Amino acid sequence: MSPLVEAELRRWAGPTGRELFAVSAAEAPSNLVDLEHYFDDHPEGYAAALKAGIDNLTNQHEDSATMTSRLREALESDLIDEGDVDRAVRRQLELRFRLGEFDPDLDPYAGNGPEVIDCSAHRALARKAATESVVLLKNEGLLLLDRSRTPRIAVIGPLADTLYEDRYGGTMPYQVRIAAVLNAARGCHGGEVIRVEDADRIALRSRTTGEPLGKAAFDVTDWGGGALTLRSTADGR
Repeated sequence: MSPLVEAELRRWAGPTGRELFAVSAAEAPSNLVDLEHYFDDHPEGYAAALKAGIDNLTNQHEDSATMTSRLREALESDLIDEGDVDRAVRRQLELRFRLGEFDPDLDPYAGNGPEVIDCSAHRALARKAATESVVLLKNEGLLLLDRSRTPRIAVIGPLADTLYEDRYGGTMPYQVRIAAVLNAARGCHGGEVIRVEDADRIALRSRTTGEPLGKAAFDVTDWGGGALTLRSTADGR
């Protein structure tokens, strides 16, 4: 629903000479009504998403009939018009043409094989993206980063030396962790990096019987916003 989709993302894509093709997250159109209660009904939510600039409403898994019926109802209720639909369809078709879906001889990626996966150019691009996403704080003497004065550094928190895979991502061909990188950088100068997860370890007991629930203890992580996770010390789950 953000106006930034139209105001910023499309302005950013303009100089490329290509139209931006915006795809919703899975089930996001239904979430506008079912979970977020942002709209009263699905045709209204679908219409608003389409007008906000979302060209592909990823929803209902492979059940296209439900999505089509909601858009048709929105059209019949004058929440959207055929121009809104045509605009999204045009952007989708443009992308499919560019990918060579309709003309295999024009497929720009036809010559790519498995050798492009995790190639040096892709690693360099990933490194560039990671570098440019880092926010640096100015150190005015508060942080003791002098190697001679600070031989030991503590990296504290649940993400100190951990990477989590997103459900949309593939298997990581390599992993770079904060504590590991700092340890490598400090190690060559005789320094030391200490990793502290900072999780409380607890045991659970039955409220009814007072008996322990299982043999394992649990590490509790507070992620903020009232979100807590418990991880078994026995198997890491």
